[in-house]
Amino acid sequence: MTLAQESADSAERDGTPTDDPSKGSDDHSRAITESGRHDPDAMHALTIDRAALQVLKEEAERELSLRRAEASKSDGRHADTVQPASSNAVPGRRPQVSGRPTSEQVRGGWVRAVLSLLLMMAALVGLLVAIYLRAPEISHTYPNTEVPLQSYLEAANAFLDWLNGMLGR
Repeated sequence: MTLAQESADSAERDGTPTDDPSKGSDDHSRAITESGRHDPDAMHALTIDRAALQVLKEEAERELSLRRAEASKSDGRHADTVQPASSNAVPGRRPQVSGRPTSEQVRGGWVRAVLSLLLMMAALVGLLVAIYLRAPEISHTYPNTEVPLQSYLEAANAFLDWLNGMLGR
């Protein structure tokens, strides 16, 4: 007996309705067995679909409870304010959010963008300085890079001369 058959049998015994969203497939499987035609492949497919549906339902419930617990720990708010993971959820439980972001969200977005840009620029400058300082070792290790390194060193020296002239030294 499969998981879906066990849950259907227990629901019939208890008199409680099942929450299986595919009630039409249940009627179809009963019609197949009542008409005397037993197609094992069709019954097997229905059993697998119901079992997969049950597993997916349990996983969704577990995920929702984990999200609620995580949100209540991190924000100190009630777990009912957590947005559902899927767009098929009941719309009445979704918090109403205006289309415009708050000033804190905008400010946080700009701060992240500027910080990431500064971090990338600092990494690039560090790489260029490392190449400038290690140019003789690099050209000795990789002889084909001698000409490009020489032109890079000339450009870096011209930039440093311009920078010294701007600073008044």
